[in-house]
Amino acid sequence: MSIADEIRKLDALRQEGTITAAEFEQAKRGLLASLEGGLAGSLEAFCKRENIWATALHLSPLLGYLIPVAGLVVPVVLWQTRKESPLIDRHGRAVANWILSQLIWWGVSALLCLFLVGIPMLWIVGVLVVVFPIIGAVRAYEGRVWSYPLCFRFFKEA
Repeated sequence: MSIADEIRKLDALRQEGTITAAEFEQAKRGLLASLEGGLAGSLEAFCKRENIWATALHLSPLLGYLIPVAGLVVPVVLWQTRKESPLIDRHGRAVANWILSQLIWWGVSALLCLFLVGIPMLWIVGVLVVVFPIIGAVRAYEGRVWSYPLCFRFFKEA
């Protein structure tokens, strides 16, 4: 039975004199409050689901440590399959920018190894490649979009 049917039933009881006008108003307010709570709960569940997808999107580049090339392919697939959501699209752009940027940083560090400067840079990039996605995932779970520092902006994130 819908909320409208419940209110009609209450109104019929009020017109018959079974319940008072004050009781009718109180019951009607309770029904409407439950409707609002249901909508708020649905919205909250939707946002929570979006945050979980965004969190998975940020953590997916770390799959490359378990399965070669998965750290490049899985984030792009997740982003493209959920791209209709503006929130997921923003997170996907941030992650894609970081993936491309980290490839550039790895390359620059490898070239600079010829001058010995690249050796500590490789260590630093290695740490950042793990730490930044974790920070991004935590922020995504909180519902915030995090732009990775030291990242080249190939895709507009805003």
